[in-house]
Amino acid sequence: MPDMCDSAWRRIMRFYPARGAKLVLAALLLALAVHRWNGRCHQPPSPMPVTLMDTGPSKFNAVLDNLASTREHLESTLEQRKAQISQIRAEIESLKRADAEAPKQQQHEAKQSASRSAQQSTRMDEIAPVNEYDVVPWQAFTLNEEFRTAVGVSRETGATLRGARKQEIELVVAAALKSLPAAFSRKDFIDGLQRTDREHGIQYQLYFRNPTDASEIRHVHVMRALEQLSPGESPPMKSVEGLKGSKSGFGVVVPVSGRLKHLGEFLDAFFELVLLVKSGAEYSPISPPVRLTVVAVTTDPGLARQIEELVRDRSKHVAFPDAHVVKAAVPASSSSWRSAMQAALRSPGGGGVAETVVTLDMDCRLSMEVLKRCQAVIAQGRRVYWPIPFQLYNPRHVFGSATVSLEAMLKVKGPSGFWSAGRFSALCIKRSDFQAALTRLASGTEKAAQATRHASSSSPRAGVGDDLELYRYFLRSAEFTVVRAPDRWLFRLYRPTQCVMKKAVQNPDDMRAFQQEHSACLEDKARHEAPWKALAQLAFGSEDKRKQLLADESQLLRDML
Repeated sequence: MPDMCDSAWRRIMRFYPARGAKLVLAALLLALAVHRWNGRCHQPPSPMPVTLMDTGPSKFNAVLDNLASTREHLESTLEQRKAQISQIRAEIESLKRADAEAPKQQQHEAKQSASRSAQQSTRMDEIAPVNEYDVVPWQAFTLNEEFRTAVGVSRETGATLRGARKQEIELVVAAALKSLPAAFSRKDFIDGLQRTDREHGIQYQLYFRNPTDASEIRHVHVMRALEQLSPGESPPMKSVEGLKGSKSGFGVVVPVSGRLKHLGEFLDAFFELVLLVKSGAEYSPISPPVRLTVVAVTTDPGLARQIEELVRDRSKHVAFPDAHVVKAAVPASSSSWRSAMQAALRSPGGGGVAETVVTLDMDCRLSMEVLKRCQAVIAQGRRVYWPIPFQLYNPRHVFGSATVSLEAMLKVKGPSGFWSAGRFSALCIKRSDFQAALTRLASGTEKAAQATRHASSSSPRAGVGDDLELYRYFLRSAEFTVVRAPDRWLFRLYRPTQCVMKKAVQNPDDMRAFQQEHSACLEDKARHEAPWKALAQLAFGSEDKRKQLLADESQLLRDML
C-alpha cells in the first residue's frame, strides 16, 4: 500500500511541472490527501476484539458447586472400589479358612448326622412294649458266626455266616472302622449286636478292642435305613462313643438259698475262669478288680452260717480278699430276688458298692469277656444290659455221660443247649440306676401300677418273679434302652428239676393254681432236659431206655440234695 502512494505522487509532479499557483494549490491539496492516504496506509492493524469473562459471585459459586459434585462422585467411586476390594479379600480369607477347616466341618456334619440318626434310632424304643414278648429282639454276631434266639427249621442256635449275610457284616464292620482312628483294624473287632425294625431299618452295635489301650472298648452304633439296603453299598455311620474301663471295677452279686455243693462249684469256677489268672502255681488278680457278693437268702441262721463259711474257705484258698457274704432274712421264693439285691447294695464291703453291678445265679458260668461286654453296652441313665445265657441240656443226652469236663460243655452249638430267653436273673447295670429302680419298685405306687398291668397282660409269666418285674420296669421307662441279646460267653448249667403235685388242697381255686404251676414245671423240665431227638427217645423210645434215663435223673436229684 505505501508503494502505490509514492508512485502516484511522482507521476503528478512529472506531468504538471510548470503550471501556475492553481496548480501549486492543487498540488498542496493533493499532497495533503496523499499524506492522509499514506498515514492511513502506514496505520497498524487494529487488534481483535476481546470479550471479558464474567467473574461475578454467581459464576464463582457455580464453579465451586461443580467441583464439589465432582469430588463427591470421586469419593463415592473410591468407596465402592474399597468395598469391592474388601469383599474380594473376605472371600479369599473364607476360602482359606474353608480349606483349613474342611476336616473340622466334616466332623461337625458327621456329628449332626449322628445326632439326627440317633434320634431316629431311638424311635423303636419310644413306644413301650406290652410285655417282654413284644420286644424287638437282638441277635449277636462275629465275623464268622451269628447267634439267634429265634431258631429256624434246623433249630440251630448258632450259624456260620455265608454269602450275602457275611458280606453285609463285612460292610458294616468296614464302615465302622472308617469312623475310628487309624490304629484300629479288622482284627480288633470283638463282636456285635443287631436288630431289625420294619419301619426304620437295621440297628448295629459294634464293639472294638482298643489296640493301644487294653482297658478301653469302642462302641460304634450304626443305623442303616431300609432304602439304603442296595447290594455293595456301605451303610452310613451314625455315632461313635468310646467307653473306657470302670475305675471301681465290677460287683458280681449272687443270691443263694441252699444247694451248697453247687455253690462250691460256682466259686471254684468263678475264681479260676474270671477273677484269677493262673501262672504255674501262682495266682494273680486281674484288672479291673472284681468283687463278689453272695447273698444268703434264708431265715435259717444255720444255713446262713454254712454259706458264709463256704465262701470264706474257698476265697481264702486262692487268697482272694474281695468275696463277701450278706444276709437277707427272707424266705426263699420268686419274690425274694429284690430283697437280696437291696441287701447287696446296702452292704458297705460287698459287690454292690462297685460302679457296675452284675447279677447272676450260681448255675451260671462266665468268663471275663462277659464283663467286658457288660462294660461296653451299659451307660448310666441310658442303657441296661440283660444278657441271654446259653442253657445247657442234660450232658447225658448230649455227650452220653453225666461226667463231662466243664471246658467241653461250655460251647455254643445246637445239640448242646439253647438260648434261655425266659430267664431274667442275669443283669448288668450301673449301681445308681439299679438302686433307683429297686427303690421305685418297692414303693406302693409302682406296685399298684404293676398289679393293674399284670391283670391286663397276656403273658403267662405275669407277676412271677422280681427279676421279671424289674425287666418290665425298664421296658416301660422312656429314659432307658434295654439291650436284650444272646451272650456267647455266658452259660447256664443243667440242673434236674423235680415237679411235685400237691394233693392235700381243699380250696378248688388253690388246686387249680397248683395244677397250673405243676404244668409249667413239667414244661420247663422238658425244655431243659434234652434236644428234640433225645426227647423223642424219652417219649416214644423203648421202655428200658426210659427207665434208665429216669434212674439217672433220680441219682442227680439225690446228689443235689
